[in-house]
Amino acid sequence: DRGLLGGQGGVEVLGVLCGSDAGLATAERLLAALVPERSNGRNPARRDKFLTHRALAAAGLASARQAAVTSWGEAEAFLATLGEPLRAVVKPRRGQGSLRVGLATSAAQARHMLGFLFAEATSLDVEEVPAGDALLQELLDGDEWAVDIVS
Repeated sequence: DRGLLGGQGGVEVLGVLCGSDAGLATAERLLAALVPERSNGRNPARRDKFLTHRALAAAGLASARQAAVTSWGEAEAFLATLGEPLRAVVKPRRGQGSLRVGLATSAAQARHMLGFLFAEATSLDVEEVPAGDALLQELLDGDEWAVDIVS
């Protein structure tokens, strides 16, 4: 039986939860394999902030202007579209909470922050977001809301 581990009379698997960002994709794969009736598939947009905003836009919802960048040249080109005064959010495409997220108010600040993001992987799961990628977004004014979910 697909929902049983250890063969007939084994342990019934009802779901798969993950306690860290690094294991989220693996948890999705395990859920799909062990309890397919509870899985809605593997979706990198659940973890990749760039793909999350792209999915919002595709669904017709408002989302921040953004660029996934792998070089200062790409970043500089996007920052030029934001106008003055510069207010750009610099963050890893994937990460936990607000770690390594900052607000750049100058090109020099953005370049400095991006240097850290380009230098090393922001997730142990580099299968979906390779090392050296970063995300730039326009700053959205207003109240900030955080919603934690189990999906």
